[in-house]
Amino acid sequence: NKNIPIKLLHFGGREKTYQAWWGVPIEKYSGIASDLQAHYERNLGYTYRNREDSLNLFQSQPSQYNYYLYPNETDNYLQVHTHLYTRLPLGEKQFLNTTLFHTKGAGYFEQFKPEGNLADYGVDPGIDSSLWQASITRQRWLSNHLLGVNANWENQGSSGQWQAGLFASQYWGQHFGDITHISTADLAQALRYYQSTGNKFEASTWVKYRSPRSAFGYMNAELQERWVQQQGLGTDNDLRPVDFNHNYAFFNPKIGWDWQGFHHQLFASWSRAHREPARSDYTDAPNGSLAKPERLDDFELGWNYLRPNWNLKINAFFMDYKDQLVLTGRVNDVGTALRTNVDASFRRGLEMQSQAVITPRSLVVLTALGNASLSDNRIAQMDIVWLDYATYEEHVERVENTPISYSPGFTAMGGLKAEWGRRLYLPKTGEWTEKTHGIRWSSQLRNRWVGRQYLDNSGTLSRSLDPYRYAEWTIQAEGAGKNLRGQVWKPSLQLQVINLFNTRYASNGYSWGYTYGSPEVIQEVFVFPQAGRHFLLSMQLAF
Repeated sequence: NKNIPIKLLHFGGREKTYQAWWGVPIEKYSGIASDLQAHYERNLGYTYRNREDSLNLFQSQPSQYNYYLYPNETDNYLQVHTHLYTRLPLGEKQFLNTTLFHTKGAGYFEQFKPEGNLADYGVDPGIDSSLWQASITRQRWLSNHLLGVNANWENQGSSGQWQAGLFASQYWGQHFGDITHISTADLAQALRYYQSTGNKFEASTWVKYRSPRSAFGYMNAELQERWVQQQGLGTDNDLRPVDFNHNYAFFNPKIGWDWQGFHHQLFASWSRAHREPARSDYTDAPNGSLAKPERLDDFELGWNYLRPNWNLKINAFFMDYKDQLVLTGRVNDVGTALRTNVDASFRRGLEMQSQAVITPRSLVVLTALGNASLSDNRIAQMDIVWLDYATYEEHVERVENTPISYSPGFTAMGGLKAEWGRRLYLPKTGEWTEKTHGIRWSSQLRNRWVGRQYLDNSGTLSRSLDPYRYAEWTIQAEGAGKNLRGQVWKPSLQLQVINLFNTRYASNGYSWGYTYGSPEVIQEVFVFPQAGRHFLLSMQLAF
């Protein structure tokens, strides 16, 4: 009703995606035959186990190679969301907003292992040793529920703006794997070879205050208390036991100031935040190690210059970490990136953003827009461990003041936007207005640049992604009108051309290395090439 609006939102979707998380060996992507041959020879018998694997490596296109050849090597997942929103007035300028939510997810990915060892799946092959090796088809499942509530109270009065809130959620996850086919045996039903849980409870409460405006601007403050409990129990897919139970309590304060006047806006803030490890940080941790939560102190100082047809925003930041969870560059057997704690690290830099209307008084409005980020991201000191495959001893390499992995020091975007149609000039007032009907056209051309990214934390150039750039072009037609009943309807059609100039680049990758009887590190680097020129057509109807 008019006093208490209630909204129910229910949506979901299903996806089926062919797997490619192995990536492309950098030697294959670069196209240097001698390097590819060396990569092949040192991985023969492990990665490339048969003639089909070998032919696939050498005969496929460099940017389209995929290690997986099984036709049903797919990820299949269904997720359904239900949200209930309410807004309850409590008095003059006071409201209570509440959201109840539930998410149900379930799915699996299927894999074919041509030379599986049954003992690795907890299967007793019996006395006959000929049955120990078999081709296996397996499915690894995840089934989960997320249930929660998010409520906040707001009050806008002469003494300032107050907000307070409460959030709580419970996640229940079931992880399990089934063998659906064994070449040396007849299965009447799927054989479950591992099962574990991954449950997480989270609750937080917070209060936020914004002072009335004064000659010195506004003061802002926020306090948050957050509690997290994570549990896991059972057996992981490699048959290692899963057994963790961790409780965390985090206090996250934030204070800030902002001022605006004479086309200028200034702002400054300090905040402290914490982040707990994820489930994979426990299950994939080396034996004897324990992932720790990270702490961040973030300092921000910014300036915004505002004019009717253009603006410029500059923000300086310094992010000081304790026990930051950084990516190691390695991935597990399903492509999940592995992380480790580093004692001291930081990110600092400048962010810039600008937009300028070039032709404000024209039938075609041209706008130039762009942003850029310059940053320095460093780890004070850490140990990188390499395993010697000849002796199975660990070789430790200590690095200092090294760049943080997957953290480019430069990113930028620059573009030009054009808008026309539905604009009308009023000679009497000398102003431009927009008609309520007709077609409004817009077109954008954007160039994006990304600097070098290191794939581990050693700062080694050969284990990094080259800087790259690519362009996108979009054109959109948006209509407006009324049907016979007088109802407004707004159809729109958009065509997007991604990687307009067919640039060849890789935007992600991973790396791992080892030694073999000497201190020299033998490295393996895999990259994920991006598609060439491709198109996306979308249509939307609002009424």
